[in-house]
Amino acid sequence: MLNLDSTDNLEGLASVTNVVDFTFSGVDGTTLVSSEGKLSDSQTTIRTASGILRIYSLTLVNTHSAAVTVTISKDPANAGTLYRLFSISLGIGYAALFDGVRLSVFDALGGLVAGVNVSDTAYAASWDAVTTIAPSKNAVYDQMELRAPKATPTFTGQATIPTINLTGGQIAFPATAVPSADPNTLDDYEEGTWTAAFTCTTGTITINPDRNTGSYTKIGRVVVLTGYFDINAVSSPSGDLNIAGAPFDTANLDEYAGYASGSVLAYNLASAIDGYAVLHLNEGTGTIQVYEGGTTGFGNDLAAHFDAGTSIQFSITFVAA
Repeated sequence: MLNLDSTDNLEGLASVTNVVDFTFSGVDGTTLVSSEGKLSDSQTTIRTASGILRIYSLTLVNTHSAAVTVTISKDPANAGTLYRLFSISLGIGYAALFDGVRLSVFDALGGLVAGVNVSDTAYAASWDAVTTIAPSKNAVYDQMELRAPKATPTFTGQATIPTINLTGGQIAFPATAVPSADPNTLDDYEEGTWTAAFTCTTGTITINPDRNTGSYTKIGRVVVLTGYFDINAVSSPSGDLNIAGAPFDTANLDEYAGYASGSVLAYNLASAIDGYAVLHLNEGTGTIQVYEGGTTGFGNDLAAHFDAGTSIQFSITFVAA
């Protein structure tokens, strides 16, 4: 039990003034004594001994909206030389009870949190504003499970992969793909727009910049590319039409597997096409070629049929490099 000699002071201070209540009780000589008040942020006298003062209890309660550090000291003969008895941080609504031998700390609900106990909730202000008590491993794990973005799940060792329900309705991929060598792993998804540049074998074709719209969707290595374009002006165009600016090149696959074809619609032409228009994308390139196809084969003079006001729409699916 802690005793104070005559003229000794029991003093305390708090990191925030007038928010920590104290209640003291003891025996001074043969007389029961008590005192109460609030600790300030400078040394506050809790009790001055008249005779031999025995401390029965000192209770400290934090009434503040945040944690407060409390320091209790003995000042022999009130000479100003302090000997610290203890210093502790009290959370919101926490209480400390000192009986001259033991120090116990209780949370706002009366639960003992001192000694070897750890909090199952205190981790950060976003939990319960208590940041001074270490959380248990269970509490940290639970919060990580609830708050952390979900990484790609793995099911090593399981015979059957469980069903994954995407209740949020979204799967996010990085802006820069992280390719996987596993052909059965989806490693990329992307959507976007692109702007085309047009050339022909000879002459020029000018596209209306307000009607030069292209979009794409990429799932893994499969790309679906679409475009809609209006011609503003032409100058003696002839030969094939080349459309550059595709956001992805085709893959260099064996033989002709890297080639791709799609559908194309051209209207408001200056003259009729001999047969039909053919859309073609060579492997290893991002340039789309549009031919005139007919009884004489590919490569007829498609561009010669274009005029100001001609519109072109197309769609093509291919494997990206």
